[in-house]
Amino acid sequence: MSIAIKTVTRSLPCKLTDVEVQMAGTELAGTIEAIEAEKDRQSEIKADMKSRMTALQTKVQELTYKVSHREEMREIDVQVILIPDTMLVNEVRLDTGEITKTRRAEDDELQSSFDD
Repeated sequence: MSIAIKTVTRSLPCKLTDVEVQMAGTELAGTIEAIEAEKDRQSEIKADMKSRMTALQTKVQELTYKVSHREEMREIDVQVILIPDTMLVNEVRLDTGEITKTRRAEDDELQSSFDD
């Protein structure tokens, strides 16, 4: 029986030249910079995703309140009426005429009597 010979490729350690080491060092530095840039990019993306999720959760809370209470907060014109005899102030909704609050008049309200 004769000796069988074939050629195969194996991954084996090889000494690098100074130029190859320098090139690898340059590539290493660039890769480290790329990693830092990628970390920054991912942090920005995560912050943006968190912000969008918070906005969506806030919207869900607002809509849940609207549905469950059948109302929402709106800017409504209110007339502030000072009743000098009682030293009270009534706050009246102009859209419905409903008194929304009755409270003691504050000192500055008593002094100015709304003459401004």
